[in-house]
Amino acid sequence: MTTVTLTQVLDHLKAHGPLGSLELFLAFSTCTRRNFSSKLIRLHREPKRIYIHSWTRTPGPGSKMPYLRPLYAVGNAPDAVKPPAFTNAEREARRRVAKGVKPRRKHEAKPKPERPLHNARSLTPQAVTARVPNSVWAVSRVNSVT
Repeated sequence: MTTVTLTQVLDHLKAHGPLGSLELFLAFSTCTRRNFSSKLIRLHREPKRIYIHSWTRTPGPGSKMPYLRPLYAVGNAPDAVKPPAFTNAEREARRRVAKGVKPRRKHEAKPKPERPLHNARSLTPQAVTARVPNSVWAVSRVNSVT
């Protein structure tokens, strides 16, 4: 196997524009993936000769769920900001769309009618004593004294 030089990688990126690491590796099939990734890392470090132009979501090998991949370009510009990952709700919605299942709707509670928490008459001492028989009060008074 022949090795790929850093200038070959730079020339290919200049000719073909922003590319992902997999596309670059496939263009240079004469080296191993590990050897090629070390070349990309070396080009991306100081002195920086390539930068992350943008991020793309593509499905991974053996998976339908897309994951983020950087697209590299020639230059010393600042790297593009990595977008946030999908939330669990977004993943679930994508899975449901792929399976053809209706998306879930958030449950909306029906408004309850306004009603008082208690009856105003029930809080007066006269109303309480009117509903409780005298024998109960007599027993509780005896128990509380002793």
